[in-house]
Amino acid sequence: MQSSEEKLEFLRRLIVSQADLQIASSALAFLEVEESRKYSKPELRKLKCFETTFIVAYARPFSANKGGRYRSLSPKRLGFNWSDEERHMHDYIIGLRNKIYAHSDEDFAHVRLDGFDVLEESDLLFPHLQFDEGLKFAKFQDQILAEKTTAKAMGAVAHQIFSLTQELRDFLPVYVQPKNQT
Repeated sequence: MQSSEEKLEFLRRLIVSQADLQIASSALAFLEVEESRKYSKPELRKLKCFETTFIVAYARPFSANKGGRYRSLSPKRLGFNWSDEERHMHDYIIGLRNKIYAHSDEDFAHVRLDGFDVLEESDLLFPHLQFDEGLKFAKFQDQILAEKTTAKAMGAVAHQIFSLTQELRDFLPVYVQPKNQT
């Protein structure tokens, strides 16, 4: 049986997680990609910003944090199960976060450096860097499944918050703030 303090700590984790999932949901909504449309590099980079925010924010609740303040959440801990399709999408998003979006992993990088002569009679080379401008969620079906998976996680977190709010009413309000403000 959990103590009230353990339940309050879990509630704090849920509150922070719900905020992260709401950011993820918003970023995914802003990621309005038309599969058949050709995008310019600046447009793709803007979309990549939304995609990156979605992936990183979605993964936060399901990842342990460095400070050790909160344990990662799991479907079991939240009291729900994903369908096989949703579980695959969840694992895909977490994998993207771990390999590409939150860390630089050379095994998954698509970067090329060329050199161009600056002047005909000079040894100077102008570096020209190219990198992958592609989106992982350019397909409409992937966006829909990502939205469904995010909404299910948000619903489970909201349900837990509701239950703990009833149980811990004497401890309200609960305010989560940074431990070390600089």
